[in-house]
Amino acid sequence: MATNHFCESYGSNHIIRTKASNIELVSFYKGTNGLVLRVRDSGYYGMNASFFNSGSTRYPAILNIAYQDGENLGCDIDLPSGSVDGYENLTGTSLAYWNGSTVGIAHNVLNGDNSIVPKRVGTWAQGGIGLYLGDSKWASKFDGEGSVYSITDTAYRTGLIVNRNTKDVYLFACPTRKVSVSAFRQAMMDYLEIKDGSSNGGFDAIMLDGGSSAQIYCDSLDEHPLTMRPIPQAITLKNKR
Repeated sequence: MATNHFCESYGSNHIIRTKASNIELVSFYKGTNGLVLRVRDSGYYGMNASFFNSGSTRYPAILNIAYQDGENLGCDIDLPSGSVDGYENLTGTSLAYWNGSTVGIAHNVLNGDNSIVPKRVGTWAQGGIGLYLGDSKWASKFDGEGSVYSITDTAYRTGLIVNRNTKDVYLFACPTRKVSVSAFRQAMMDYLEIKDGSSNGGFDAIMLDGGSSAQIYCDSLDEHPLTMRPIPQAITLKNKR
């Protein structure tokens, strides 16, 4: 039996729970069009991560901040701003992070120069769209992050939950049934027994890429859509045992 992670299903949602210190962000980019199709093919346990642009000149620029051990995990693709991918949050403005002692979700984080983005060995930072668990004003805050996604849009979904108090991280995916952003967030809150307008118990979450990118894999889970996109970056477990 695994001692460093726990896998389970909750309705049509699938979850890997582990400690923040056991998370490692990994690049699957191997040169132009050289991607790993599934997390399971990589040898890791984990889930897809950053939104990405499959139509870029050099496929596939990731559209979120993604750092591991202080290193940018982008594909070294130039962005219109003059920076490279992996440095900026272009889809959403929220960030899940582990700085070696604290795990959390921060908002209004636009790029890797923000002081909240940890840069030391043993740290990680993953951008996405804030889901504001327990916040009754979440919908306006979600819309305020400037993403192209509506809370009523339906798709396969993935997200990352953190618990600041226990330093747990939950990889949370619904990759086989299309649901709205609102329904996906509600499933998270039902699973965690959180209600809007009340304490979130130290929990918060970001939404990550979904659609045909959605996939989650561990010793007892292998869930994904029938048709999958290759992905350039994933959230994985350092220790699979």
